[in-house]
Amino acid sequence: MSTKEASKIALLGLAAAGKTSYLEALQQEFRALYDIRATVGVDRNKIRILGSDLYIYDYGGQQIYREDYLKNPDRYLSQIDLMLYFVDAQDMENLDSSIEYYKNLFNLPEIQSIDPDKIFIFIHKMDPEIKSDPRIRSRVKKIKENFDAIKKAQYFETSINDYWSIIFSFSGAFRKIRKIEDVLNKILKEFARATFSSGVILVDTNFLILDIHASNEENLKITDEGFQQFVGTWAKQAAQGNPPEKLQIELKGGRGYFQKFNYEDEEYYIMAYSRNSRTEKLILEKLPELANRVFEILMGFYFED
Repeated sequence: MSTKEASKIALLGLAAAGKTSYLEALQQEFRALYDIRATVGVDRNKIRILGSDLYIYDYGGQQIYREDYLKNPDRYLSQIDLMLYFVDAQDMENLDSSIEYYKNLFNLPEIQSIDPDKIFIFIHKMDPEIKSDPRIRSRVKKIKENFDAIKKAQYFETSINDYWSIIFSFSGAFRKIRKIEDVLNKILKEFARATFSSGVILVDTNFLILDIHASNEENLKITDEGFQQFVGTWAKQAAQGNPPEKLQIELKGGRGYFQKFNYEDEEYYIMAYSRNSRTEKLILEKLPELANRVFEILMGFYFED
């Protein structure tokens, strides 16, 4: 597979760690997964984003499968672009087995060759009602300490009962596959300046976050909250058969403006948070320029030889 045309994402971890439930949540929310097929111990799924194919491999976590992967890494674990390792935050009984599996994986050249920036540990089943529990926080700390001792990674706390954690974690991991963050962020900064926006989020039609820009931490938080409200409102209206192309919501000290825009066959949403009433008009004026610049960047990263 050409790295510019397709990428391989590996979901690894013990059985019942939550890999498949996470993938099913993506399938429901992103509405783009299809072509589900199984090989021996592995489910392969394909998702198409930004004109690029991502192959998501869900590796069965039962011991018989884990042993097979470790004995035949060239068959199962080669050419991985992004590794998502799942740990069940509620299952401390099997934590040692999960740590051992993680350690064994990193004894393999196929896993050692993965870019460290593209290794993530998803501390899963962090349901909203328990994630602040001191006992859970202690478990999270222990998990991080043990896994970092083997190979440092980036962490996300996720739960299928927390829609935002699914969107945020997959978006964050996806952006590491294609190193376009710095370029897109520069474009969003210029867009924010031109529209008097304190925060801007660019997402695709599946609400995959392509990039976020905010002038400071407080505005980033407000922008993030506004986007979550937008997704909830969009979902309700879409369920009634009328997905909105444009929305406004009241946010702290200002408003959030959402606008859908198209370029060729692709659809996107821009969300801008602003305290300036002129923002809405300026967003509409600047969208064509934004669309062209985004696609120029994406064409360069995804489709050039």
